[in-house]
Amino acid sequence: AERPTPGFNPDANAGRLNPSPNRDRRPPATGGGATGNAPRTLGQASLQSLIGQIYDNWDVPCDLPGGRDAVIPVRVTLDERGRLVGPARATHSNRAIADGVERAIRATSPFQMPSGYEQQEITFSFRTANMCANR
Repeated sequence: AERPTPGFNPDANAGRLNPSPNRDRRPPATGGGATGNAPRTLGQASLQSLIGQIYDNWDVPCDLPGGRDAVIPVRVTLDERGRLVGPARATHSNRAIADGVERAIRATSPFQMPSGYEQQEITFSFRTANMCANR
């Protein structure tokens, strides 16, 4: 996906091309003291660290049906201090497996986050195959 160049606001220009009587004519908020830097996203190493913190609090469900080779997608929002903002959302066809991941995430919060991290939604997946291989 193309990113607009800094300072170019396509929504502001679209209003001139297709004026709407309901369109808000105020200029877009800029955030005041923004420096133009995007929030720092988690790199691969930081994401692996986050997942490792959760594994420390999770009893991997190797003995449950589908537990040995489960892939569990997870979505969480963490604030700048590593605290959960809202519930963690894990999805798996075996609800007990998803519930276990969600409990581990709650037990891990607050997470140790890299410096400069800003609140954002993080999406990742747990794969139990490696964890269950030696059991």
